[in-house]
Amino acid sequence: MTSVTARKVTSSAKWSGYNTLLGIAILLIRTYILVRILTPEDFGVVALALLLLTTIKQFSQTGLEQALVQDDECSKKSINTVWTTSIIRGAIFFLLLGALNPFYVDFFDEKDISSVLFIVSFAVLINGFKNTYLIIQQKNLEFRNHFRVSISSQIVDFLVTVCLAVLVDDFGLYALSLGYVSASLVASILSFVLLENKPSLSFDLYSFKRLFGFGKWVLGGGVVIFLILNIDTAVIGKIFGVAMLGYYKIAYRFANLLATDFVLNVSKFLYPLFSSVKNNSENLKEYFLFSLLVVSVLVLPVMTILGLFAESFVAGYLGDGWSDVVEPLQILVIFGTVRSYAAICGYVFWAKGQSKIPALISTAQLLLVALIIVPLAIEFQITGVAISVTVPLVVSAVVSWYMVGKLVAIRLKEYAEFMYPCVLSWVLMVASILVFQSIYKNTLNFPELILVSILFTLLYILLVLLFDLSKNAKILQVVRAIDRGGKCKGRGS
Repeated sequence: MTSVTARKVTSSAKWSGYNTLLGIAILLIRTYILVRILTPEDFGVVALALLLLTTIKQFSQTGLEQALVQDDECSKKSINTVWTTSIIRGAIFFLLLGALNPFYVDFFDEKDISSVLFIVSFAVLINGFKNTYLIIQQKNLEFRNHFRVSISSQIVDFLVTVCLAVLVDDFGLYALSLGYVSASLVASILSFVLLENKPSLSFDLYSFKRLFGFGKWVLGGGVVIFLILNIDTAVIGKIFGVAMLGYYKIAYRFANLLATDFVLNVSKFLYPLFSSVKNNSENLKEYFLFSLLVVSVLVLPVMTILGLFAESFVAGYLGDGWSDVVEPLQILVIFGTVRSYAAICGYVFWAKGQSKIPALISTAQLLLVALIIVPLAIEFQITGVAISVTVPLVVSAVVSWYMVGKLVAIRLKEYAEFMYPCVLSWVLMVASILVFQSIYKNTLNFPELILVSILFTLLYILLVLLFDLSKNAKILQVVRAIDRGGKCKGRGS
């Protein structure tokens, strides 16, 4: 991989930022329209259909794509092997979904799942053909084509889903599933149209074994994380039915909005960036701390405001009939915020070739979730489910931060000094919001909520800058270090 320059870092961050902002805007508009047309049952049925799809997909992952980003050799044989494996996996996956469909429908006793599952299963067949050279561009911190593919597919998903839901009566379930498949088709086609390099069908056993040596722990950790993120869907769907699952999934989606749409997009930039300086602990530490700063500035205040004004958000944005979303949303906001921080630790482990560590941490987290989820669900319904996934995540996140600190030599004092402006600013922002709520006791309408959210976010950012400048300017030091650009030598791909 070529030297990482400030230009590449800036360009990667720019395209990841565009992707995030436009993606969130599309999602917000799409959801605003759909919650007024579709029912919680519709969202619940689609959630259960996607649960089986993503379950088989996750268990069939090989971790080869993540290994390709971390790999210094990255030969054409390796690229072709990854693409060929992806196609074979997609075909097997498609057939397996068809075979399991009737048993899955019987388990949840929900006949509507069958047709939805049949439609969305085509997406996994299509996704297997996506051009693997997109991963190489990610590895080289080239994100323009990633942006084009991602945004185009999201726009198609939006248009297909909304148009079918609005124009065709009683077509909500099929609108959601056909939008999902259309997005996959567009993404796969554009990955070949936009990229000059194309993979070919060939398989090299040596390349597979070498990449899988790293990827097997990514696979294992991915399976465990997947179970953690989806055990709640299975429990609610089985115990409470699709209506309650629909409420929960809407709460979960917004509580994880920035954790998935922001951090997931940024991860396409962070992981290769961390990998490029994996042999330079000082630079890796700088990049990691800078990533914590980004999450603290862009995610923490927004998620805090969403949690504290959850009732106003649900009433003003989702509308009547969605009040059951409020309590689980307030709990899941903590889940989404902590998840944003914890995800960054995972990229450090992968970059250092230590994929076993997050796999073991996640396994312990899953065991704790499995132990408490059913009792809490029975006692507190979907709010109890939200608690059961949040508490274990907080515990595992603390362990992850500690392990990263050992791996790249970050002392507790450095964590404290760097995070001090963000933590103190957050405490003052929360106190200000509580004072505001004690004075203005009415539920905010949506325009008022937007205005108040902007003001409190700006207050938080201003306080962060003031506290940072008044102490050791640690944040500015990290920004200057990033601006200089880390150097990394590696073999060309």
